[in-house]
Amino acid sequence: MTRILYVTDSLIAGGIESQLVELIRQLDRSRFEPHVLVFYKMPTHSPHFLPQLRAAGVPVTTLDLGWSAADKVKAMRQVIAQVWRLRPQIVQAENYHANLLTHAARIFMPPATKLIGTHRGVYTRSQLRYAWMERDLCDVVVASADHLRCQLIEGAGIPAERVVVIPNSVDVTRFGGAAARGVELRGRLAPGARRLFVSVGRISRQKRMDLLAEALGLLRRGGSLLDDVRLVIVGHAQEEAYQRMLDAIIAREGLENIVTRQPKTDEPEVYFAACDASALASSTEGLPVVALESLAAGKPVILSAGANSAGVIEDGETGWVAPTNAPADLAIAIQRMLVTPESELARMAERCRARAAEYSIETLARRYMALYEALADFPRRSHAADRWAALAEATR
Repeated sequence: MTRILYVTDSLIAGGIESQLVELIRQLDRSRFEPHVLVFYKMPTHSPHFLPQLRAAGVPVTTLDLGWSAADKVKAMRQVIAQVWRLRPQIVQAENYHANLLTHAARIFMPPATKLIGTHRGVYTRSQLRYAWMERDLCDVVVASADHLRCQLIEGAGIPAERVVVIPNSVDVTRFGGAAARGVELRGRLAPGARRLFVSVGRISRQKRMDLLAEALGLLRRGGSLLDDVRLVIVGHAQEEAYQRMLDAIIAREGLENIVTRQPKTDEPEVYFAACDASALASSTEGLPVVALESLAAGKPVILSAGANSAGVIEDGETGWVAPTNAPADLAIAIQRMLVTPESELARMAERCRARAAEYSIETLARRYMALYEALADFPRRSHAADRWAALAEATR
C-alpha cells in the first residue's frame, strides 16, 4: 500500500481543487492510501470539496491559517509534522503556496520521502524564481500542459527530464449527462432566447469577465447584437475592482437585460447543458477545466488565445479563438457563434464530445497511479537516465 499526503492551499470550488479531488476519488484504494492537508482558513476559502473527500473516507486535516508570514511558518511546520506522523512514501503539493512551502520543508522530511510538485497555471516571473527551488527538492514535477512544462524548464531552470505532463481532465459522464436539467434551467434563465452562452468562473483580473461585456457592447453599438441573445456569468466576485468594472460596462452599454449574474454553483454541468456555447476571456490559463467541461457537454467554447495556450480548442471546429485582451476581436468571435446555423452547432457538438473524451478523469487517474508506482521503484535522488525514461513512459 502506497501512502500519499496531498498538500493544498484550499478546497474551494476551483479548477485546481476539482482536479485534486477527482484524482483522489479515482485512486485504487487497494493500492493507494490518500491523506489531505489544507492550509487556509475555511471562512475565507470556502471548503467546497471537503464533504466529498470525507464522504469518500479520505482523512483531511484543515489548518485554518491566515495569510501572514507567521502563518506560512506554521504551515511548513505542520507539513513536516504530518509527514513524520503519517510517514507517506509520496508527498504531492497542489496550488502555489502548497508547492512553495512544501518544497521549503523538504529538507526536514525523512530521506526516503518522494516529493511531487504540480503546476496547473501560468507563473509570473517572481513565482518562477521560487519555482527554481524545485530543481533539487522535487523528485518530479507534473505540469498540466506542454506550455507549462516549457515555462518550468526555460523560466525556472528545472531539468527537462524531471518535468512530466499529465493534462487536466473532465468527468465526461457527469458533464455529458445533464441535458434534461439544462433544458429546464434555460427555460428559467433565458426564456425565448435564440442564443445563450455562459461563462463560468470568478470575476477577477485573470478571468476578465468585463471583456465579454465590452465585446457585447461593441456588437450592440454596431447593430449586430439581437435582443434574443443572453450571457450568463456564473461565479463569485473575487476582486471588487473588476466587479465594478463589469457593472459599469453593463450600465454604459445598456446590457442589463442581456448580461445576468448567477452565484457560483455546485452543478456547473447544468449551466453548460443549458447553453449554446461557453466563453472564457482569461488573460492566461494552463489547461482550463471549464473548457473541458463545456466540450464534454457538447458545447463549443469562445475563448482568448491566452486561455487556449494548451491548444484544446480548434478554431471553427470546437469553438472560436480571439486574441487576448482584445474586445473587438472577441466581439467578432461571439458574432461567429451567433451566426452559426443550428445544424453546424450540432456537428460541432459531436466534435466537442470527441475532444473531451481525450481528457477523461479515468485517464488522469491512470497516469498518476502509474507515476506513483514508477516513482516508488527508484531510490531517492537517483538520476539514472532509465529512471526518467520510465517516469515519462508511465504518464503517457
